[in-house]
Order: sequence, then structure tokens, then C-alpha cells
Amino acid sequence: MKLFLSSQGRIPRHLWWIGLVCLIGANLLAGSLLWKGYGEALFLSQGGRTMAFLVSLPLLYAAYCLAAKRFQDRDRPAALARIAISISLFKLVLDLFHVTGDPWVPTGLDTVFLIVQGGLGIWFIVELGCMPGTAGDNRFGPDPLGPAARPAGTSGSAMR
Repeated sequence: MKLFLSSQGRIPRHLWWIGLVCLIGANLLAGSLLWKGYGEALFLSQGGRTMAFLVSLPLLYAAYCLAAKRFQDRDRPAALARIAISISLFKLVLDLFHVTGDPWVPTGLDTVFLIVQGGLGIWFIVELGCMPGTAGDNRFGPDPLGPAARPAGTSGSAMR
């Protein structure tokens, strides 16, 4: 649970992937429950959009905490995680006020957000899911893998 509730510290790649899978599952579950409860009104009614907004906020915060810790493992500031989270939050607010978010009649702004968020998603997968973390301690804390987790004679980057 600490993985999703705090942006402090560092996590290795494997925990980021596990966290990402958990967040995707939570988003799919939340979306399914909202769809079951609201149907098309989820996108078309103010009540449905408000409920989607409220359900998305804690998931967005959890995504920020996960990304922030992984950026810090790479010795980069958590502020980089705020880039994608801020764009997603802005999109959620626009969806809430029905400026964007209609899946049957997407606007040009919906398309812009899709492209930007897709590009940021690719960056996050490469940066956070594929690149190794900093071996040893860094300014954000101790190595989450520690020297005991590494095979003899390695710097740790192969395991991260």
C-alpha cells in the first residue's frame, strides 16, 4: 500500500511494473463498475462525469506516487512525474465540464490529449520500466535493491 500512498523514497523496476499492473487493473475495475452503474450516462450526464472524476482522483494520486519513486530511483526529481499527472488532471477537469470526454463525438482537443498522453506513456515505459535505476545510494535514499540483492561482481544495473 505504501507503494501508492507516498512519493518518498525509491523503488526498483520490478515494483514499478507490479504497481503499474495493479493500477491498470484498478482502473479497469473502476471503469467497469462505473459503466455498469451509469451506462452511457457516465459520459453524457453531469452525475456520471462527476463520479468518474471523483473515482479517478485517488488513482491519479497513486500513479503519481508510483512514478515519483521510480524517477527518484533513477536520480531524477519527482517533478517529472507531475508532468503527466498534471496533463491527466487537466483532461479530467475538461471531461468533468464536458469540454472533452465524449467517446462517440471526440473533439480535436480529445485527439491532442490522446497524442500527448500516448507520447508521455511511451516515455514513462522507456524511462521508468526499461532503464536501470541508480546503483547505490542517491539523494533520494538508499538503493532499494541493496547490495545483498545483487549477484557477485555486478553493479546492480542488470537487476534494476
